[in-house]
Amino acid sequence: MAEDRFVLPEHDAAPALYARFWTRAAAFLVDFFIFCIPAFVFLKALHLTWADFPAFAVLFVLAALFYNVPFESSALQATPGKWLFGMQVTDLAGERIHVQQATIRYLGKFLSAPILGMGFQMMQSSKRRQTLHDRLAGTCVVQQNRLLALKAGRELKVSEKLVSVMRGLFVILVLIGVSLVSVYVMHLPPSRARQLQSFCETLPMGMNQTQIREYVQGHGYEIEESKGEPAQVGIYRSDAPAAGRCTVEFKDGKAGRGVYKAGD
Repeated sequence: MAEDRFVLPEHDAAPALYARFWTRAAAFLVDFFIFCIPAFVFLKALHLTWADFPAFAVLFVLAALFYNVPFESSALQATPGKWLFGMQVTDLAGERIHVQQATIRYLGKFLSAPILGMGFQMMQSSKRRQTLHDRLAGTCVVQQNRLLALKAGRELKVSEKLVSVMRGLFVILVLIGVSLVSVYVMHLPPSRARQLQSFCETLPMGMNQTQIREYVQGHGYEIEESKGEPAQVGIYRSDAPAAGRCTVEFKDGKAGRGVYKAGD
């Protein structure tokens, strides 16, 4: 008679087997920085603005698909963030998942995120700590060393427990670090480029050239006036050429909307 197929135990029987919510959140943050920083550098290199966000968001979602699916369906069974915290994505038998499952799991996150992330919170009441997207894909997120020990029918070695403790401390440090960086970024003064862009986009329309000259100079910017047709003025900072330039065109002697162009 064939041996029954191994099935992951429920959380009550093996509480340390399944990755905890905050560990998974920390792994997500690591993946976010690994994936998103190059993406935003690319966005900046193309001089894209938030007006281009819808198109960029579509590309971002597709790129994230090709980040998550190959990693989680590979022999590694984890994204770099999950691997760093000793986690693996498995099926209900604790085995490697296939591409279809990894794809469903990724797309399912767009169902887990709405309604205040309730799909993620579902793991707290799940028998195997599955989020909504885990349930849709038939997957679980486990601690690799615990799974190996469970399959071998043994207890964790002291060295393995020590690694788990160190990883737990690392989770705490990552969360603290991200919190401090977030606070710093929120209180960071805007760059001169952002200041000029904001100034340009909020310039009052309808002023004549004399009025706009006084307005611009009163805010600490310099102005360059053209004598061609249509009349234009350029607003800039000579001490920060990389901040870009704001151009205002006049029609019937009245200033129109400012157009900002990023510096090189």
